Amino acid sequence: MKKISSNWLVGAKVFGYLWFGMLGFMTIMFIKSGVLTEKPGFLVGPLLLGVAGYYWMRRTVWSLMDEVFDGGDFLVVKKGGVEDQIPLENIADVSEAMYSRPPRVTLSLVTPGKFGSKIAFSPKNPFFLLQSSSSPVVKDLTIRTERARTMHAP
Repeated sequence: MKKISSNWLVGAKVFGYLWFGMLGFMTIMFIKSGVLTEKPGFLVGPLLLGVAGYYWMRRTVWSLMDEVFDGGDFLVVKKGGVEDQIPLENIADVSEAMYSRPPRVTLSLVTPGKFGSKIAFSPKNPFFLLQSSSSPVVKDLTIRTERARTMHAP
């Protein structure tokens, strides 16, 4: 099986932990310095950054699959120790958010699997910083899923 998901996702997830670690450290330093007793408004900044960071990470990074492998006529998707096998004929649509960071491919499924009816992952792309056209992974999956659906149509 060939891996079609990006290896950069680990770095993006680590960034989230560093983000919240930095905010936690900042808050602890504010508390220890006693600045919060004089100016409690100093707590608003880290709280807003924490809420904004949480929603951004949840929407862009944490919703992505950890790994996606191409098995020919099926895909194997993995996230958090859970694995699911998706036949290509079960994929109704392959869409790409071209200018998102990290790059994002969403698979809409005919029949929901273990991860629901939509599966998102970041495709393997050696030049993701220079991305200006559709990923080769997306082009290939689009062609192969259409072919699989027509072959298995009643």
